[in-house]
Amino acid sequence: MYFIPEGWNLSDTLSSLPASFGSTRPKVVRRLKRIEQAKKDSGGKIDHALDVVATLILETDDPDGVRDEVLQLLHQVQAGQATAGTPATVA
Repeated sequence: MYFIPEGWNLSDTLSSLPASFGSTRPKVVRRLKRIEQAKKDSGGKIDHALDVVATLILETDDPDGVRDEVLQLLHQVQAGQATAGTPATVA
């Protein structure tokens, strides 16, 4: 696990992680870098959601588990919207 300070920034966090963190958790670092790129590509539209995902990955040290949980939650939202008559747009 990694301690998340108040008001953290993903870019600052990635640059301040010790080298040992990256060498022992390469999958975590790769996922965090992908999230950082997604934040840049989204133009700020989903920054908060991506920050939550990055925080969960850092706190749990389980990027696959976080991904699975987020996808399951999105699927539930999609199913709930579809049954309510709202067109589902989450893929």
